[in-house]
Amino acid sequence: MKRHFLLLILMSFLLWLIYIAIAHGIANLFIIQVDDEIKQWADGKKLTTNTWLLTQKKLNWALKFDPHNPDLLERMGSLYYWKANISVMLPKIFIARQKALGYYLQVVKQKPTSALNYVNIVLIKDLLRQYDAQFQVALEQATVLNPWEPFIQRVVVEIGLSAWKQLSKKSQSIVLATIERSLKSGQATQISALIKKYQHESVVCMNKGNAFINFCQ
Repeated sequence: MKRHFLLLILMSFLLWLIYIAIAHGIANLFIIQVDDEIKQWADGKKLTTNTWLLTQKKLNWALKFDPHNPDLLERMGSLYYWKANISVMLPKIFIARQKALGYYLQVVKQKPTSALNYVNIVLIKDLLRQYDAQFQVALEQATVLNPWEPFIQRVVVEIGLSAWKQLSKKSQSIVLATIERSLKSGQATQISALIKKYQHESVVCMNKGNAFINFCQ
């Protein structure tokens, strides 16, 4: 009797593993499809409401099998980011961006060591004009987790300089530290252009450091 009970437990465990493998397989299949569609939208293909709804249906179906999959949640966030781009009414744009933010926040709970996930939060919070503590945490985590990634540096610097007056002192210090790293790296030309674009030469040149000195000469 005990042996049969153990066999039953083993079979149940194996069936659970099979279910998990199938769920991950389905999730990966839909991720590939959604990534291809989002790439086409980014390349200029017109996004219609019907296309968006079909893509949302795919992701919702996949999430039923694997509801905590961070890659699916990230794609759902991106999907709502794109919905905001095809909406014309300001309330609908705001709601879509808030939903995108909600999914991105779920992602960082599942993958708290991915800098790019925090960048998504920084980007969407900027679009929402929400430069609060949540924004500051995302800004800091993105720069701490991957301080030398060129894309992250550009995002932090551009958003930081464009919204400079709305940022807290802490957020401003994060932006300045990122500018200093960027000027030391191979991005000096691009970062210098951003500083001049947003007319913040005086802010940057108030700081000490060889990188700032070279820029301010």
